[in-house]
Amino acid sequence: REKNSQASKVFITSDLCGQKFLCFLVESELQLRCVKFQESNDKTQLIFGSITNIHAKDAAPVEKIDTMLVLEGSGNLVLYTGVVRVGKVFIPGLPAPSLTMSNTMPRPSTPLDSVSTPKPLSKLLGSLDEV
Repeated sequence: REKNSQASKVFITSDLCGQKFLCFLVESELQLRCVKFQESNDKTQLIFGSITNIHAKDAAPVEKIDTMLVLEGSGNLVLYTGVVRVGKVFIPGLPAPSLTMSNTMPRPSTPLDSVSTPKPLSKLLGSLDEV
């Protein structure tokens, strides 16, 4: 929209069900904009869906476990799978910005377009240890 609202970072992330999101970090607005997308049946086009805005100073994908880390404006480090907040992340040795959740865990704002099967939990837990 405006010149100062250009994305400073762009990445692709996916959730535990394999849904993909194109994420744009707009630092000037403290927003991470995530656009859901999927390939067409014939694999020749991308189909873009809902857009979700997440309050963020910074964000990065954690590809091995289908999540992303988001640094909120309050300084909290939060783990997301797709656009669903999973919980806060605490790093030993660093002071915790606050000990309470800044907001309640949101429910997904849009219904799933298709039924997906989550990856096996044992595979995810093994990957989490490596990360």
